[in-house]
Formats: sequence, C-alpha cells, structure tokens
Amino acid sequence: MRLWLSAFVGLGLGLSHPLQAAAKDIPFGGFVFIEAARFDARDSLVNPNDLFRLSSDQLETAILVEGDIEGFSWRLRGEAIGDVAHWPERKKIRVQELAYQRKLSERWSFSIGKQERSWDSGLAFRPLGFFRTRPDIRDPTDREGRQQGLPLISATYIGDQFTAEIVASDDVFGDLDEEIEARQWAGRVSGQIGKMDASLVVRQAAGQRPGIGGSLTYAMGAIELHGDAYLGPGRRMRRHRGLVGGEAEEVPGDLYPSDPSFIDRGGGSTTLDSVVGITWTPIAEFAVTAEYIHQGGGLSDERWTAYLDLIATHRAALDTGFRGLAIANLAYDLSVLRGTVRKDYLYVRSSGFWHGFTMSGLAFVGLADGGGILTGALTRTVGQKIEAQLAITAFVGGSKSEFGLVPFGTVARLSLRRPF
Repeated sequence: MRLWLSAFVGLGLGLSHPLQAAAKDIPFGGFVFIEAARFDARDSLVNPNDLFRLSSDQLETAILVEGDIEGFSWRLRGEAIGDVAHWPERKKIRVQELAYQRKLSERWSFSIGKQERSWDSGLAFRPLGFFRTRPDIRDPTDREGRQQGLPLISATYIGDQFTAEIVASDDVFGDLDEEIEARQWAGRVSGQIGKMDASLVVRQAAGQRPGIGGSLTYAMGAIELHGDAYLGPGRRMRRHRGLVGGEAEEVPGDLYPSDPSFIDRGGGSTTLDSVVGITWTPIAEFAVTAEYIHQGGGLSDERWTAYLDLIATHRAALDTGFRGLAIANLAYDLSVLRGTVRKDYLYVRSSGFWHGFTMSGLAFVGLADGGGILTGALTRTVGQKIEAQLAITAFVGGSKSEFGLVPFGTVARLSLRRPF
C-alpha cells in the first residue's frame, strides 16, 4: 500500500512538467489531486453505540484532464478511492464533459454532447441547476473537480438586447446519480434590465407538468445581490415510504422487510425552490456570502416528527428477536439523510488571504432545528504550484436535529492539488 501511494504521489506531483510541455502544442490542462480523510463516527439516534462502526481512514487519488480543440471540449476524471488499509476499493474514470460546439452564424450557435449549463447565481443551492450535478456544500467552488454535466443538445441565439437558449437532455450514458432528473427540456431568455442581470426559464421533465423559474443579479460597489427561484413539480429526492403514505408490507414491530427508501420524482406536487443571497467584497483579499435557501419538497415538522418516531421504533426493536431486521431498518433510516431533507437553511461562507494563506469557513444551518455543518479550511501554495489544504468539518446540533442525527462528529481532510 505504501509503495503504491509513494509511487502515485511521485508520479502525480511530477506529472505536470511533461504535461505542461505537451500543452504548448495541445491545448489541455488539469490537476492531480490526493486526499487523506479521517472520519470519526459518533453515537446518534440512527447509530446507537456506534452500531455501524463507521470510523475510517480514507484515501482518494485522482487526476483530472480537460481540453478544447476546434470546438471539441472534454474533461475526464480518473479516481481511486477506499479505506487506507484496503486501498483502492473503487476505481473509476468519469467522463465529465465530452461535447462539440459550432458557431452557425453571428447570432446562432449549436452544441451537442455531455456538458454543463450554469443558469444559477447561488453557491449552496441551485433551483435552476437542471443541467449539472448538484453542488457539494463543503466544496462550493468545486476545487476537487467533481461536478459534471448532462448529455444534451442545445441551440443558442445571441441578440442585441437578450440571449435565448433551448436545451434538451437525457442520461444516455447511464452514469448519473438516480436523484438527477436527466430526461427534460428547458428554455431560457436572459438579458440586462438597467443594472440587473435577469433571466426567465421554462422547463419540463419527462412525464411532468412544465415549471417556471428565473434569476436576478444586481451589483453595487462591494455588494452583489442574487436570487434564483423555480416553481414546478418537486425535485427528485430520496424518501421513506413510511413518511409519504403508501406503506410497504410490514412485519411485527413496524419493521420493513426490504428497503423502504425510494426516489420520489415529485411529479404529483408543485413546490417552490429558491435561494436569495448577498456577497460582500470590501477588499480584494476578503469576501463573505450569505444565502437563505428554501427547498419546497423538504420534510415538514410533522413529517420530521414521524421520521424520528420511525427511528425510535427501530431502536427499540434492537432488544427483541428481530435485532437483525432492526439493524437493517436503522440503515434504511440513515439512507434518507443523504443530502439535505428539511425545508429551510441559512448558508454563510467567508474567505480571505493573509500572509500566504487562504482561510475559509462556512456554516450551513437548518432553520427548523438549529443543527448545522461547520467547515474551516486553511490553504497554502507550497513551492511553485502544489496547493496544500487542511479542512475540518463538524456536524453539530441536538440529538433530534437533522445534522445531529449524522453518525459522524468530525471529518478531517488533508489534500494536495497540483495543476498542470
């Protein structure tokens, strides 16, 4: 294991020299990324007495290469991930972008292939992020290169006063997360209204009613205001059947014999997803962003109480003859906590540069219960190009809060990133 790691570090951090030399003739770039992470598990309602033994030391090594040649753009990320003792447990090459774009005239352009469409202004939440994967709250600037687009075809018209675009997508590669609604079309018109950048969006996913949304951005000196909203069928979210009606077949003790979680496509309801934020940049070396997030499809207080009741029932069954089934049900309960599951959140992020160090901190707080995610990071460039970062994330809140249920107390990450 140590031999493999040493070889990868030496190869990865030295790779940029020949790659940079080659890049003089072929337009491409990228970075090598290495991260060691320590996950410290804790007792929580869904992990009583550290039932699932989740503490671990993880290692990830990755290389991202991207380029653009005569209208063809591409981005690949190769990664090897796993517990340090058994690394690598998972290896994969992800095609994050592979597309062709052609300018048909002064006004019209056409593109086809897997690519991102960024119609949002928010950092932590993307109501209009139909054509890209969802943001990582911990890494909103995508330093680690995990974001990817969707397979799509689009046509764009650039007018004197506005820009119009129509896009259709589908998961033709079959490599997207099941919570991404890939089969869809959307149209967008954007332009300036005075000092404001504004857009209007219409979108329809397969088998659903159309929805409507838009965005506004306004800058005045050191302050920038932004907002995005979408009103339409709810986003795909992981649900528990016991919380939405349509109960699964049960056995004694309200235990589910098979996984009751499922992906709710949200087609039967109309919800509002929105984000409103402000960014203040008083000096070039410092900025702070605050956002209020509303996730219309999130669990209400009533549903959250029902979720806690489910967990309590399954914990109580640990001391019965159905212990094995109770453990499985607690694991099902835990799976519902992927992503954010409540309605309203506050997000605050600050970053600054001081004496060669970039310091950043963020807080993501659930307004329903006060629990949250706190992350602090310290970054410094070592030598000419190696970017070293130490980041610590803590999950805080009461035992019955969303982030208090998370079975990890802290996660510490040490990473190296070498661009080429």
